[in-house]
Amino acid sequence: MLVLIAIDNGMHVDGAAAIFGVGRSTIVGWLKLREEGGPAALAVKMPPRPVPALNEQQLAQLRGGIIGRDPANCNSTLGCGRTMGAELIKRKFGVEFTP
Repeated sequence: MLVLIAIDNGMHVDGAAAIFGVGRSTIVGWLKLREEGGPAALAVKMPPRPVPALNEQQLAQLRGGIIGRDPANCNSTLGCGRTMGAELIKRKFGVEFTP
């Protein structure tokens, strides 16, 4: 982070905040994080991804049942498209989706 490099090279926190357009308290927080956890503590952390409702095998079965089918020949009372897909997934795998 350029802000922390500038501070490491002697820039005052208030000056760094003004130049980099970052709040003073944010910089102080970064300094504290780095002091307690090292540079790795400042790494960007992605939020955990949701667990997929269908596993890879189920997705493969679903793709196999859909690819190459003509939507005009669907037998759904709810019509073709997302609603039919949700109905198929519920019937085949017991997993409910909102179309």
